[in-house]
Amino acid sequence: MSSHVKKIKILHVVDLLKTGGVEVMFMQYISAVISLNPNIEHSVFALRITEQRKDDLSALGVKLYYPVNNKYHLFRRIKIRNLIAREKFDIVHGQNSSGNLWGAIGVVFQKTKLIAHEHGGAWGARGLHVLISRIWASVASIIICNSLAAETIIRKKIYDKDKFKVIYNGVKIQAETTEKKTNGENFKILFVGRLEEVKGIQELLEALKQLKQNNIEFQCNILGDGSRREWMSNYVERNGLNEFVSFKGLVSSVGDYMSSSDVLVLPSLREPLGNVIIEAANFKLPVIASNVDGIRELVQNNVSGILLNPTHPIFLKGLPKHVVGEFGKLVVPMAIDSNELVQALMFLKESPDVRRSFGAAAHALLRGFTIQAYARSISETYTQVSAKK
Repeated sequence: MSSHVKKIKILHVVDLLKTGGVEVMFMQYISAVISLNPNIEHSVFALRITEQRKDDLSALGVKLYYPVNNKYHLFRRIKIRNLIAREKFDIVHGQNSSGNLWGAIGVVFQKTKLIAHEHGGAWGARGLHVLISRIWASVASIIICNSLAAETIIRKKIYDKDKFKVIYNGVKIQAETTEKKTNGENFKILFVGRLEEVKGIQELLEALKQLKQNNIEFQCNILGDGSRREWMSNYVERNGLNEFVSFKGLVSSVGDYMSSSDVLVLPSLREPLGNVIIEAANFKLPVIASNVDGIRELVQNNVSGILLNPTHPIFLKGLPKHVVGEFGKLVVPMAIDSNELVQALMFLKESPDVRRSFGAAAHALLRGFTIQAYARSISETYTQVSAKK
């Protein structure tokens, strides 16, 4: 006689309109998780969504709920409560601040449990945002953070109760590549990320300008897009960097660039974790990065890469009030010194053996950070939360 196992019904609440790391990671995650446990059923309540992602989720057989024309309509969103009650979802899994908030609105005074998932939204929390965040944090059965830094930010700024679980992000592993070139000529530098000031783009360009002034041969590929794209293009033009710097925009073949580069640079002013570092490790690509927030959890200084301490005061609109510094202290965001970035780049350019050593160490340290491992950890969390009375 076979025993019937009750399915666990999950409703994911997520904004799928943008092209950022949260959205990309969610799509990779949902693709991986649906095949892990046949007793877990997944549906998606999209706050906004692209047509391509509608097609992708449909192809996966995921039941999808989304607004017409991506228009915000308060009363239609509140109907999430009716949806949860009608479909009898066991767990609502919110993604970042907006998903967590609407997930909390959906489950309050219902038997359905909320898993809140923090990917970086808490860094910008202030004023009303803090109060709203406290609502979803208090409603949640568990708060998943993608780094210890994310947990620290929430505990010190929003909510400090014992309901946190750190699950590091994972990436889609690509085939390992052949050994990289080791000659110092045509040194290839790679930047991958949003073209925004918070990513340290000004410090990057200042360092590239100094390399040119010192007659250093290099090529820098910049992957990504953002509001500062035009400013960066103008800077490159004004400083005669056109032959040295190439803007590639949003690309689907990031791995092709990683496999042919010598170093990844991530000079961020704040960085909840840094998925691009995990991706680079798959290609044994060493990194030079800011020693801030979740980055320090991925990079061992002078073992798998070089960490530069942010020391320059910076005043930018939209910067978070605090980032996580050494020993888990909240500190004011600062920028790295572009001169130190130049020195680090010069060192790695002239040290192919060190590049190989750093790349191999990064690969060994982060090889377990896969999208499959990430999906397994979250799937296990569903089972644990569902079992709690």
